[in-house]
Order: sequence, then structure tokens, then C-alpha cells
Amino acid sequence: MRLSNSSSLQENNATSPAASSPWRTAKSGASAFCNPSKVLKQGCYDGTKLKPPQEEADKPLASSSCEELELRVAASIGQQACRAANLSDADAHGRAETISGEGPGTYFIAQYLQAGIHTYVMRRNPSDVADGAGLKAIAGEWGPQIEIQGFDLRRFKAIIGGSDIHCAAFTKHWGHVPQTTGYRHRIAGVYCSAREIDTADDSLNQLLGSIEPSG
Repeated sequence: MRLSNSSSLQENNATSPAASSPWRTAKSGASAFCNPSKVLKQGCYDGTKLKPPQEEADKPLASSSCEELELRVAASIGQQACRAANLSDADAHGRAETISGEGPGTYFIAQYLQAGIHTYVMRRNPSDVADGAGLKAIAGEWGPQIEIQGFDLRRFKAIIGGSDIHCAAFTKHWGHVPQTTGYRHRIAGVYCSAREIDTADDSLNQLLGSIEPSG
């Protein structure tokens, strides 16, 4: 299972109080799945050939009860919205789940990808996740990559609605697939807040430590 450049963490199903929020207007994209034995013969699909369940063409993941997902976030992230779907294309198969949440001055989204048989997930860096979420970091405002609760993480600042916002992008991979550069599982996401203290080590340690599965 491999992720193409066209995939995204964006979700437009969550209600946002801010009209300028990039998450409100951006289209939701599905991650691409590849069979490693055929990767040289066929490209990763870009979400246009998804098989059900899906609600709309630009919302490949269907709304789901959060209790039915393997992905869980126990920390307070505001009102949670959950989406999920089993995805397939040719011989590549997998499942995608997302949880998003908004609170006063905060936004969170995480995506869990689980590869199916003969499929793998391509490794991504935290900076890739930020780009995929439609966030453009302010030049020179990327922090160093660190590890918290088993997640690779980088802090950065972005501008939303004319104001600076403090963000952290994170990824975790486990279950390496032999003879490939991919993995069976990946969690990736972004957390942003108007308050810098919300992206301090203690706050992120509590947030990331509450995410299941833990790998």
C-alpha cells in the first residue's frame, strides 16, 4: 500500500467556526494503495476509482460512528467527526479511517491507514503531512524533528485568517513489509492551536499518548 502525491489528510465534513479555515473549503482526498509486485506496471490510483462505501465523489470516506473505528483519540480535541472506508484498486487493498475535531482555537485531524493483503503504506515525513493538510508553514518557522510517544513530530507556524497559528505534524509507522520501503500501518496527522502552550512537549505527550492503535 503506497501513498501517492495526490493523497490528502483534508476533511471537509467537519463543521468549522472560521470561514477562513483551510479545512472547511478543501476537498477530501483518498490515499492511494499500490501492490508492490505491480508498482512498476501501474501507478498508484488517485482516489478517482474508489469502490463503495462513499457518500460523494469528493468525499471518498463515509461518515462513521467513532466507536466503530480502530483509530481512537482519548484526549480532548473538541467535537469529534469520524470517517472510514475500505478501499481497493486492482490488487491493492486497504482501510482508511480519520478522526477530526475542533475546539476553541484548536483543530486536530489524524488518519489511520491499514494495508490489506499484498499491499503496503509508503512512509511519510511530518512536513509531508502538513503540506497534505493544506497548511503552508511560515518560512523559517519549522522546528527540528523529534520523537514523542513513538511519533515523529515537527512543530511549525502557519498563517490562517491573517493570524499566526502554532501547529505540530506527526507520523508513526509500524509493521515493515519485507523487501519494500513500506509498512502495514501508519498514523499521520496535524494539531494546531492559537496558543503556543498547546503544542509544548507536555501537551503533545498527553495528546499523542492517547491515540490508538499504539503500534
